[in-house]
Amino acid sequence: MIKQVLVRRYGQGFINVLREEADFRKIREELEGLAGLFFGNDKLRKVLTSPFLSKNKKADLVRDIMNQSAADRRIRNFILLLLEKGRFELLPEILDLLPLLWNEKTGVVTMEVCSAVPLSEDQKERLRRTLESLRGRPVQMKFALDPELLGGLVLRQAHVVYDLTLRGGLTRLRDILAEN
Repeated sequence: MIKQVLVRRYGQGFINVLREEADFRKIREELEGLAGLFFGNDKLRKVLTSPFLSKNKKADLVRDIMNQSAADRRIRNFILLLLEKGRFELLPEILDLLPLLWNEKTGVVTMEVCSAVPLSEDQKERLRRTLESLRGRPVQMKFALDPELLGGLVLRQAHVVYDLTLRGGLTRLRDILAEN
């Protein structure tokens, strides 16, 4: 739980320095490249997350790498802050959370849509328009398949789940009948 709070806090801090969509995309792509370099190489990852190497030596190594890649100043500062605070290992999780945080900042609702079968492009578009009309804000959807569903959809927005499946409807009907 504490780790999730830290990931969100650092991610939110990073998002707050970005102003435009193009800037977000450029910075995120650059940050993903550096994270891939830092965490994709086992030896480098072990060195940068090792408790036996001083923060200063880690920072020097990271500065050298970022100087060669001509990393954006904001990315440099962010990565060096993570190193200084002993939170460098959170970088991949922060990266995963950045699109959601950006959507929150720009007023876009992010929803996960789970269905038993793939939805057609027309169905996706109609669902998006319906959700945008209900929410009064732009909606970005992520689609997933769950063959266990009997039919219908499960919509998730953060921690809120809307069960619009056949099984969910039958369960609600059973509960109503049990009450009477």
